[in-house]
Amino acid sequence: MEIFNNYITEGDWSAVCSSENVNFAYSTFIDKIQYAYVKAFPLKQVSKERSRDKLWITPALRRSCHKKIHCIEDG
Repeated sequence: MEIFNNYITEGDWSAVCSSENVNFAYSTFIDKIQYAYVKAFPLKQVSKERSRDKLWITPALRRSCHKKIHCIEDG
C-alpha cells in the first residue's frame, strides 16, 4: 500500500485538475490510478502445489464441501 500511495501522492495530477474536458480528465485519472496499481501490486505466479495450499480451509469445511459435491452429483 505504501508504494501505491507514493505513486498517487507523487504523481503529476495537473492534467487531471486543470482540464476542462471531463472525458479527458477522467481518462487521465483512470490511467494514472491503473498505472500505480499495476506497479504497486504486480501479479505473482503461484505453483500448482501452492495453489492447493489453502490454510483457511478447516477439516470440517473440507468435509462439508465434499458432502455438498456428492449431494449435487447424486442429484
